[in-house]
Amino acid sequence: MLDGRGFSLIELMISLLLSLLLVLAAAQLHMSLLRHDMRWLQRVQLLQTAESIIAMLEQDLRGAGFRAGASTLAGDVFYASATCLLTGRDMDRDGVIAGPQEWRGYRYVAARGQLLVQGWHLVSNPARLCAQDLGWQPLLAEEWQVQEVSWQQERMDRPRRWRISLRLAIRGANVPSITLQRWVARRNA
Repeated sequence: MLDGRGFSLIELMISLLLSLLLVLAAAQLHMSLLRHDMRWLQRVQLLQTAESIIAMLEQDLRGAGFRAGASTLAGDVFYASATCLLTGRDMDRDGVIAGPQEWRGYRYVAARGQLLVQGWHLVSNPARLCAQDLGWQPLLAEEWQVQEVSWQQERMDRPRRWRISLRLAIRGANVPSITLQRWVARRNA
């Protein structure tokens, strides 16, 4: 615009090129921020899901063996193996542990990365129920991968203290897995 007639063709092309580069840089920054936000949201969702599973396991483990109006040992209403946990407690406080809402089991299938859940009306042989594939339902949707779950007694001479551990990931996501642990004191052991 040296002679007062306007921009030359070269000046216009250079300004368009610079504008295009500026828009591309802004779009790249925007996409980078969106990816960062998406990973952050997935991480939060992963943590919330892991916390809710741990809380559910903790509640069932802590209350296993509760029977309203009676103080009994939990041996007949609690079973734990490396991959299966069965708990029973008197939810409706009628003095009897019977029904799928009062008997709940968790089963970990490492090959599929799933934690399964089931309820029963009566439990007579916990080991057999844990070994059967019938009736177990996934606790989580397919997008979640349970990489590890365990419930272990602290020591044989301390049957009340148990450690729950869970490592959870999102399948196909670029987010690291999360590991949570809790110590639980069984009230009715």
